[in-house]
Amino acid sequence: MSLALFHTGSSKSGAGAWEGFIVGRDGVGAIDGGFFWFTCLFFAVSPAMPRAQWIYFLFLLGVALYLLLTRTFVLYWNVAALSGLGVLYTVLSYLDALPNGWTRHYDIMAIPQQASFVATFYPMLLAARRFWHYILARPARRFFWLGVASGPCAAAMNYLSLADQAGYIDAIGVYRYALPNFSMLFYIATYYYVTIEMTKMNLKLAALFILLFLTTVSSLQAVILVIGIAAIFLCRRPDQAAFGAAFLTFALQSVSIAYIVELWAVYPDAGIRAAMARDSLITVWDSYGLGVGYGKEAIRNIYSDLGHVHINFYNSQLDGDSYLSFLFTGAHNSFFGEFHRLGLLGGLLIIWLFCVSAFPRFPESSPIARLGAIIYVMMIVTMSVNVALESPTYSIGVIFAFALLYSLKELCASESYY
Repeated sequence: MSLALFHTGSSKSGAGAWEGFIVGRDGVGAIDGGFFWFTCLFFAVSPAMPRAQWIYFLFLLGVALYLLLTRTFVLYWNVAALSGLGVLYTVLSYLDALPNGWTRHYDIMAIPQQASFVATFYPMLLAARRFWHYILARPARRFFWLGVASGPCAAAMNYLSLADQAGYIDAIGVYRYALPNFSMLFYIATYYYVTIEMTKMNLKLAALFILLFLTTVSSLQAVILVIGIAAIFLCRRPDQAAFGAAFLTFALQSVSIAYIVELWAVYPDAGIRAAMARDSLITVWDSYGLGVGYGKEAIRNIYSDLGHVHINFYNSQLDGDSYLSFLFTGAHNSFFGEFHRLGLLGGLLIIWLFCVSAFPRFPESSPIARLGAIIYVMMIVTMSVNVALESPTYSIGVIFAFALLYSLKELCASESYY
């Protein structure tokens, strides 16, 4: 299929050769192909966390060059509104002009990382959108290489970067920590092949993959995610299953805030997340709905007000590396985290963008309905249980999933791909 209509470059006289170089025979060309392999390389090497910040800046430069060469721009009012609010809050944060809430620490050097998502969301979305248009022009081959890059290659790079840490790498650890930032893309590439056609062979392959994953992960969130994906795969209305999974995720988290001590006693990993979510809501109240902005912590250093629970995350002195780690640690729930930073308006914009605007509304007969539902659930669950937007490299994976949902909608609308 041709996706030439997605090209936004000029077609004036004298630009023919340049247009051909960009667009090519199937609507894309050498520049798009180069960015595709550049992105695959980034997905493969990014789990090597010791050099993640330099890899991240290199990728940002690649995104900027890609958008400049392809002259790509699409106006999304909702994304522009969030970006504008983010710029305003960044300026106010540098001026230290926002309420503090319960936060006690402020460091101007922490603002760039904490504000990295709102600062890069729009250009990253534009690059990711064009990236997916390139892949969807010839999906089988390109999804395969994307899966290889963000799966086995990322696992190997992560193993090599952590091999000197005794006791950290094991059979489960390699699988769990190999894809800390881009596991969504690996699942997208894998499930693409087993969801497009509901054949008996694909059902068996999907069941085998799900069972294999359930036996190798030790994270409760990952188990819940895979079960949700399995439900979407087997049901007749993927959009309804996606809505149900997202609603259940939010409902469980809302209830957990009222039972932090009990949850902590049963499953501490979920208990601490509930405590962090509660703190984010307290921040919104204490800041009169404005949020605290950037440069301040998102978690408390010591949790000692939870009955029998007492935990110290970092050194009580908070100096040196422990101080920076403390400020860079997010609330492990991007929705609550954005309420904490950007207040009621910013939190509601995040919910509108990722929960409502990105919802996969495809006809039941569409071959991409199930794929869109799976991507949506992976994105929502990931944002609900981890620092999906707070971490610069992790946020790229979320933005690419968000862009794929938008791209699938545009593909259906423009070419009646049902």
